[in-house]
Amino acid sequence: MDEETRERVVLRYVPMRALTDRLRYAAFSADLARLADVPGGRTLRFRRFVADPRLDRPGLYVGLGAGGALVYDAVPGIGLGRLLDRGPLSAEAALVVAMDAAAGLADAQGAGVRNNLVAPCRILITEDGRVLLAGLALGTVEGPDLLRRAPELWSHAPVSADTDRYALGCVLFECLTGRPPFPRAAPFSLMAAHTTAPPPLDDVPAPVRPLLAVALAKEPPRDLTPARVAAQAAAAYGPDWERRGREVLAARAAAFVRPFPAVPPVPPARRDVPVAVRAGVAIAIAAVVLIVVAVVTALVPDGDDPPSAAPGHTVTRPSADRVTKSRRSKPPRRAAPPPGRCPAGGGLRITPRSGGPGTRITVSGAGVVANGRVRVNFHADTMGTAPTDGDGCFRVRLPVPRPDFYSHFPGVSFDIHVTEYNSAGTYVGNGPGRVGFMLAG
Repeated sequence: MDEETRERVVLRYVPMRALTDRLRYAAFSADLARLADVPGGRTLRFRRFVADPRLDRPGLYVGLGAGGALVYDAVPGIGLGRLLDRGPLSAEAALVVAMDAAAGLADAQGAGVRNNLVAPCRILITEDGRVLLAGLALGTVEGPDLLRRAPELWSHAPVSADTDRYALGCVLFECLTGRPPFPRAAPFSLMAAHTTAPPPLDDVPAPVRPLLAVALAKEPPRDLTPARVAAQAAAAYGPDWERRGREVLAARAAAFVRPFPAVPPVPPARRDVPVAVRAGVAIAIAAVVLIVVAVVTALVPDGDDPPSAAPGHTVTRPSADRVTKSRRSKPPRRAAPPPGRCPAGGGLRITPRSGGPGTRITVSGAGVVANGRVRVNFHADTMGTAPTDGDGCFRVRLPVPRPDFYSHFPGVSFDIHVTEYNSAGTYVGNGPGRVGFMLAG
């Protein structure tokens, strides 16, 4: 949501690695400046670009994260690629996509914006069957789309209006068949197909073949303009072709499009109280508190003065034994654990710290679960178990497990650690720490 206008927007993040090249970033910035001149209606309206402040620091290379975000209007719709995942479109619907996308390309090219990234994932179908071109200017900073790359671009020719029309011809082919014209996997095979192989026009309806033959020509110019698409469609499918095509697009998009939730209202602004007023209120509260304390102190008698008796009356004092009974008795002090059971300073201790595979090791610990049990482990093997007292201490003497196995590792140190269980036998954790035992030869 745009915090300034309280309108929903769409963010298209651009990776930082695509903007660290200064020449590429300068060309991208120039295209962004031209996007403001692209008329709406056939393209997703661009609002602004929010750049990472680190891009203004020369000589800094930052390869991770987003370098900025393109902010667009949020329009309920679905990408053309999602629709084609459910199958190809009818000829009328495919021609509507080609006509509207060609109009959007003409608007962008008229403003001087280079695209070179016409693809189904960058064409939006709205819930009323409109077609909007998105992702303008991204061709400057993103890699080429090899599935729809014009033949002249394989020889590093500059991007032109004809290269975008070739990519749009590939999109029209996908709308009619559900696949690209040259579905290859290896880049070298794609280059050979786009530069030398004729397009497989036998897979598309016959009335559309002349239009695709021009759009997928190996050499420019490629006359895939909105007027030519409309004329070819009207001649092949009648004057009502556009209405039928948009109805198909709207019906296909309706299965995906969901209305946006309501924009939450703006919270009321907090009224700032002047500093002088806040200080005056604080002083008044402090004065009231001092007055209350003074009044209470004056009314309560001093506890050190003995109570005075009125004439003819005697003062009785509670006896010493009654005073003793009224006082809360202190809890008895916990008895100290037996000496040697808990290691000094807590933690886990072993004695000795080295020995052969048959050595018996004294393991003691503190700070574990009270009145439970611990399982003592040597590396990945169990040495044995020991009970813990009410202070969470234990002490046990156990041998090194599997001496026939560990005898093959002289000079290697293995960890001794414990696993804690409560009185019910439920696992409660690991601890406290690990201690290494060096195996001698």
